[in-house]
Amino acid sequence: MTFIAFAALHQHPRWHWLAVVVRTLMAADFLLAVADRFGVLGPPGAPGVFLGDFARFVDYTRSVISFLPGGLAPPLAVLATIAEVILAIAQLLGFRLRLAAYGATLLLSVYATSMMISLPVAEQFHYRVFLLAAGMLSLATFDRARSPSMPCWPSAGIVRRLS
Repeated sequence: MTFIAFAALHQHPRWHWLAVVVRTLMAADFLLAVADRFGVLGPPGAPGVFLGDFARFVDYTRSVISFLPGGLAPPLAVLATIAEVILAIAQLLGFRLRLAAYGATLLLSVYATSMMISLPVAEQFHYRVFLLAAGMLSLATFDRARSPSMPCWPSAGIVRRLS
């Protein structure tokens, strides 16, 4: 829902703080996915845990890229994990936001397209992959989000203006 509101309001100057919310939520989404595949959220089968370990993530990657040779799954799983960590850190720190948002859009679009080819159609909609990609694309086009004068986190001045 945040992404829909963001897409509708992102050009209005009073709503530039929403870019900070969107990119923070996206970074959290990426970091939680990485934490899950390393077992930080719990072991496989625990409540709220999708994968629980990296071996399961490699198997999941293999199922998502079933149209490619299976031997590509381990390096692609590692590359996806590295990309998610880098994109999350860039979003949190406000570093190269436009590039990070386009990178996240590309990563999520490739993931969603691969899911469409390899998995049941409803799968990518359960994970909101297209919605997340659209939110990142919207963030990439948001002028204030990529402005060097915009702080990483809302400053007291922004908070004062909103109240």
